Amino acid sequence: MEEYTKQSIDARYNSFFSAYYIEDESIKNKIEDLFVRIRELGETAKDNGDFETKLASSPLNNEYIELFTEVATKCKPKEQVSAPTYNEGENTNRMIQNETKRMVEDATRPIRRKLRWKMQDKMRDTPLGTVEQVINLRGLFKKNK
Repeated sequence: MEEYTKQSIDARYNSFFSAYYIEDESIKNKIEDLFVRIRELGETAKDNGDFETKLASSPLNNEYIELFTEVATKCKPKEQVSAPTYNEGENTNRMIQNETKRMVEDATRPIRRKLRWKMQDKMRDTPLGTVEQVINLRGLFKKNK
């Protein structure tokens, strides 16, 4: 498995145990089962960009978010964070899901940034050279008309 992929999976896995005291064995088993399948998906990916794409379109991603939501509602947080007060009518599960997504985005931001830079570098390459070289060639041909 590619190193960035392994780091991405480990960050997701550790997010459960770094944020919550998980004492319920059934929840621990669900986490372990989910991450066995996520690691299997990681083994099939050629790089972390491929893994993130596959995971985003996989049911495993929703399963991860739902499991994190379950942990957040059933387990005691390791740090007590003061949360803003919300109107009673707001959906608590939606708030927890949004916070979970934010935590995952924060955990994977450095890896996604590196991948975006690599992708942008690859997108600049054309059969005739880099984008800048092609633009310069086009300008040269226009002058010679």
